[in-house]
Amino acid sequence: MYVPSNSPKYVCYRCRNKIGVENLEVFFQEQLKGFLVSPEDIARHVGQADEEIKAKEEMLRSLEAEQAKVRQEMDKVYRLYTADQISPEGFGRQYGPLEERSKAIEEELPRLQGEVDFLKIQLLSKDEILAEARDLYGRWPSLSQENRRQIIEAVLQSITVGKEEIEIDLAYFPSPAEIVVPVSVIPSAEEPTVRQRINGAALPFSHVTMRGPRIPDFPISYPARPKSVGDHIRKRRLDLGLKQQDLSRVLRVSAATLANWERGRVIPTTRHFPAIIEFLGYDPNPPGATFAGRLHTVRRRLGLSQRALAVRLGIDPSTVAEWE
Repeated sequence: MYVPSNSPKYVCYRCRNKIGVENLEVFFQEQLKGFLVSPEDIARHVGQADEEIKAKEEMLRSLEAEQAKVRQEMDKVYRLYTADQISPEGFGRQYGPLEERSKAIEEELPRLQGEVDFLKIQLLSKDEILAEARDLYGRWPSLSQENRRQIIEAVLQSITVGKEEIEIDLAYFPSPAEIVVPVSVIPSAEEPTVRQRINGAALPFSHVTMRGPRIPDFPISYPARPKSVGDHIRKRRLDLGLKQQDLSRVLRVSAATLANWERGRVIPTTRHFPAIIEFLGYDPNPPGATFAGRLHTVRRRLGLSQRALAVRLGIDPSTVAEWE
């Protein structure tokens, strides 16, 4: 698929199927969250990685056994030749194929051993992998467009956009260069490189297919990366397919007030935050780092004014104001 100039949608060359650029990225990120942040999925794929290691180790043992057998056959043919029991022509016909197979195995063994060693290094504990996975999902919005593109190119095999469903096929196995280069020699930077995130086991799968329902294209004003409280409200509302009038009844405000919140013209008052947080499922404002900030965060989440909090605490409102 490609994005035509001056168009907010991906378009398929062949079938002309379309999907909004923001829609596809939001879907990818949410599906990644559903996979990466699920302990059950992590445990299942850790088990699959363990099975993959066992399968490759079995292949390694099989090749080593075949190598030993081929060498025995080579020694046997050589002894027959030195004992003048076969002619030089017969020796060449029998020894040549054995020698070629031995060389092929010698080339294959180090590569297979490298894959096994790499997988063992990557097979960290479930908690470590889960922490790395959460780190990747949490950092995704702050990654540069180039880093996100490189990560997607590294793990994405295909995306199938249907009329009602989107299917993402992910598959990752390191290139020979990534197997050889140890993590310790990778230059550190403020923003981790793609190789650091991959070698750091942030993507703990070798192959997985993710499916999810396709939602209608978002309007151009869809806040894929919300910054303000209004952005968070608008994003959640559009994700649920609600109209402003429907949500205004849930939040117990007028549709005009809700519209002003979403447009950033008005900031919701403290008393409205409990309902907003319940609707979103999280607090859109970061918690305070200082005592004053933490106090303000708690008061906002409770929907209390400084005076109301002072009454609950049995102190003067001016004291709460000084604390904040």
